[in-house]
Amino acid sequence: MGKDIRTDAKVALKIGRPGQSSSTLNHEYNVYTNIAGSPCASSVLWYGKEDVYEIIVLEYLGDSVGDLIRKESLDGGWVFSHASQMVCSFYR
Repeated sequence: MGKDIRTDAKVALKIGRPGQSSSTLNHEYNVYTNIAGSPCASSVLWYGKEDVYEIIVLEYLGDSVGDLIRKESLDGGWVFSHASQMVCSFYR
């Protein structure tokens, strides 16, 4: 979780640590750019290197499904119905 210093909006951050393969975040960046504009897909706001870290800054869409399940805000039926919708919309 982070904050855009220009707009004060919440953003999602993915940071690659030194010594880890940078190709993982590079691959994620390529996936995000390929699905840009799809429903429920975060927009990439910035991608690059800062010192020794590789960083992707994404539009923040809210809590992850895993977080919502841990908070017991969701039941299994809700997760299943939304997961199937996400998969189907991805392949349209």
